[in-house]
Amino acid sequence: MTVYQNIAVFQPGRAGDFVLSTPLCDAIKRHHPESRLTLVVGPRAADLARAHPSIDRTWVFDRAPHKLAGLAVQLLTHRFDLWLDPKIHPSRNGAMAATLARARVKVGYNGPRLRPFTHDLALIPDPGGHYIEQVLGCLGPAGIPVPQDARPTLGLTPGAREWARRQLSPGHATPILVNISAGNPTRYWTPENWVALLEAVAQPGEVFLLSSTPEDAPAAEGIVREAAAAGVNTRLLPRSGLVELAALVREVDPSLVHLAATFDRPIVALYKHAYPEVTLFAPRSTHSEMVISRPGFPVATIPVEEVVAAVRGLREKESLSSRRR
Repeated sequence: MTVYQNIAVFQPGRAGDFVLSTPLCDAIKRHHPESRLTLVVGPRAADLARAHPSIDRTWVFDRAPHKLAGLAVQLLTHRFDLWLDPKIHPSRNGAMAATLARARVKVGYNGPRLRPFTHDLALIPDPGGHYIEQVLGCLGPAGIPVPQDARPTLGLTPGAREWARRQLSPGHATPILVNISAGNPTRYWTPENWVALLEAVAQPGEVFLLSSTPEDAPAAEGIVREAAAAGVNTRLLPRSGLVELAALVREVDPSLVHLAATFDRPIVALYKHAYPEVTLFAPRSTHSEMVISRPGFPVATIPVEEVVAAVRGLREKESLSSRRR
């Protein structure tokens, strides 16, 4: 068996991409427990990576020129035994980083111009399925066993747990976390729809906690005001990092898709009708409902009634499951 002492994983995508790549990090550490694992991530996922128990060192891929220069120096001055780029397609950023990286074995997709990888994933049969299976496909060329039915994992700091506890009201029902942000304009639901949903599904004594990115804070504040005017107990979460939100997701019924799947929490997720994206990024939770827009239409066109039906259906399943236990 080839032993790798210093391993790097290049995953500078969105925070959700990082979360879905954590089974890769866990598999590496299980097979090479004495190795030092460095993860190169985007700024949004950096805190999650630093808190993860399988990751020893975190480097940030930031597009600001002076920060990219700093990362380039790190790549040129460190030597790795193994470099893994789990992207599921050729990437210019990935090829450039792999070109700079000093590693004996490099696994990833070679492009038409830059071909820095010693093991080209384009030559290996596509594993298909969920994004997690696609990411894990880079383990085979490195001689690392591919786990089956892998689930994302996260590390939670004591400070994040304390922040999450402060958001919960002692003696009250567990709140429901609602995330209105989506990252892409075609994946957003309208504020009017969110208010109508909260009015339709709210139960006596129930509290909704609204989460959003800083850019969507004005829309979230408007939803809270409108819902409160309709008699729905709704609070806006204070600004926090993703580690804090992950800790809160662990405690509540969440709506942050991949964080929720990490802790196998019940979730209703809204998706634009686009394949293979829906298959690739479906919730990895055993307690989930997906509501998908009509072909060719954005998430904003999903009727409120469909989401209400999904929420009620999931609640009925959870209630039946708890009675059986």
